[in-house]
Amino acid sequence: GQVCASGVAVIGSGHKVFGNTMILGVFPELYAILGLLVVILINGNIAG
Repeated sequence: GQVCASGVAVIGSGHKVFGNTMILGVFPELYAILGLLVVILINGNIAG
C-alpha cells in the first residue's frame, strides 16, 4: 500500500515512474497468489 501511495504521489508531481510503481505494487500480490496456489496444491496431495 505504501509503495503504491508514494508512486501515485510522485506521478502526480510530474515524474514518469508509472512502470516502476506498477511493478513494485504487483510483486506482493504475486507472492500472495503463489502462496495460495502452493497451499491448494499441498492440500490436494494430502487429501488425494
